[in-house]
Amino acid sequence: MKVQGLRVGKGKINSITVELEDGSTLELDPEIVVKYQIKAGLDLDETFCATLRQEQAKLAARRRLVHYLSPRKKTKQEARLYLLRLGFGEEVVDYAISAACELGLLDDSAYAEAFVRTQKRVAKKGPRAIAHELIAKGVEPSAVQQSVASNYSSDQQRALARQVAQKRMASLGSKIAGSKLGQRLYAFLLNRGFEPEVCAEVVRELVGDSYE
Repeated sequence: MKVQGLRVGKGKINSITVELEDGSTLELDPEIVVKYQIKAGLDLDETFCATLRQEQAKLAARRRLVHYLSPRKKTKQEARLYLLRLGFGEEVVDYAISAACELGLLDDSAYAEAFVRTQKRVAKKGPRAIAHELIAKGVEPSAVQQSVASNYSSDQQRALARQVAQKRMASLGSKIAGSKLGQRLYAFLLNRGFEPEVCAEVVRELVGDSYE
C-alpha cells in the first residue's frame, strides 16, 4: 500500500503520522522517517510496516529507559523489569538495555561498587546484608563478591561492627546486662549482615565471654 501523506500530530512534536491509502496510520519518530526515507507515494508492504513499528518501539524503549536512568543509577534487572512493565517486548527490551550499556548508563559492576560504599557508610550494614541486596537486584554474584571484597577488609568489618555494637549498647543502657546483653548484641550484628565470626569477636571484646 502507498503512503498518502505525512503530518505532524497535534501536541506530538516528536511524532509524525504516516497516512496510508487503506486509511490506517503509522506513528513514527522523525528520526525513523528520515532514516527510511518515508514520503508520499512510497509503497510499503506489510513486512516493511512491521519493521517500522519495531524500529519505533526500539526508539521509544531506548528513550524511556534513558529518562528512567537519569535520576539515579539502576541495575540491568531493574531496567529490564521497568520496560517490561511498560509493555515492551523482549527483543525491544534487549536492544534498549544494550544501547544503555554502550552509553555507560547501565553498568552493574559500577553500580555494585557505589551501592556497597553507600550502604557501608550511611546504613552501617555488614557485607552479607549488602551482598544479599545486590543479588536481589540482579547483580551477578561475581561482581557482588568483588565489590564487597574491595570495600570490606577484615579490619574494616570489625571496626564497623564495633561501632554499630557500641551504639546499640548505648541505646540499651542498663536495661540488659551480662549474657543477655551479649546474646542481644550478637543477634543484632548478625541481622545487620556481619560475618558470624566477626560478630562473636566484637561481642567478646565488648562484654566478655559470658554471653556464650
